[in-house]
Amino acid sequence: MAPYPGNYVSRKSYWLLSQVSGKEMRSILMVILGVCTASLRRKTNAVRPTAGQEQDFRKAITCMPYLTDFVLLSQYRSHTDSTTRYMEEYLQQFHKTKDMFLRYRAGKVAKAKADMVSKKLNAETTARRCEEKANGRMASQKARGLVKDREECTSLVNQTLVEDLHFNFPKICLLMHWSNQISQYGSSLLQFSTEICEALHKALKEAYRRSNHIDCIPQIIQGYSRAHSIAVKELEIEAWAVEIPDMKERVKGILRPKWTNIVLIVKEGPRMFMTLRGKQSIKEIYNITHIAEAFMILDLVRHVKHFLEWNVYQAGVDPQSDAE
Repeated sequence: MAPYPGNYVSRKSYWLLSQVSGKEMRSILMVILGVCTASLRRKTNAVRPTAGQEQDFRKAITCMPYLTDFVLLSQYRSHTDSTTRYMEEYLQQFHKTKDMFLRYRAGKVAKAKADMVSKKLNAETTARRCEEKANGRMASQKARGLVKDREECTSLVNQTLVEDLHFNFPKICLLMHWSNQISQYGSSLLQFSTEICEALHKALKEAYRRSNHIDCIPQIIQGYSRAHSIAVKELEIEAWAVEIPDMKERVKGILRPKWTNIVLIVKEGPRMFMTLRGKQSIKEIYNITHIAEAFMILDLVRHVKHFLEWNVYQAGVDPQSDAE
């Protein structure tokens, strides 16, 4: 897959990943639906799947869009009643179709039990074939019986695998609270991202890399304390540069460059300023539609018009035209 902004390609095959990071999970989410749809469709140069396999493929392709759409909607930076309603509908449809993947939650005990059932069925099938061979059964009848036995064996093994399995674990349970959380407290779910907390580990990891990896704990503490002390000194120098006019020129080029607030300007009509904090860089904003597209804020134009109509131009002759 060709690289493009926002896409992270793992160096390992995805089936070799024992623990998937957030970045890898987002990359998988971007391609999993297309990859699985292309893989599970029937191909002319591949072995023809059985009727049961085709049914499972259709169930899997039906289930995955609901989960991917639900997760992608949850990543919006702002929500409306429509988006939360869509999230609830997608989650309901996912729960209706997720049973297809239940067998893949089987642990060692369930797999061992299914293996015993498979061995027992194979032994019974072998004994029955020997008896049919002695009775002189026709080859066509043997072939039909072989297909039937294989399907029955697969069905019983799958039934044994999912006998004691369920989806009642915390991560699935949490999904039902996402839309309520947004409706009650507004904003989005990005404040619950674990990457915010994990970003604090970066300084400790850098200190570990600079250690000799043997007696690392004292070296990590010393390195982290030194970096913290330097950061405090930089803040003090910045404060001095603001208070003392001569200090600003003396420290210029010494302090490390940092991300500053970005000012977005609307050139058409009255000047409007938007101050954003973070590392998202947008040079100029020309209209509200551009803002809505850049930051994925749904119905921003309609909400701004409504706000202006009821709060700014309410006393005018034609509030709606003034808001437009």
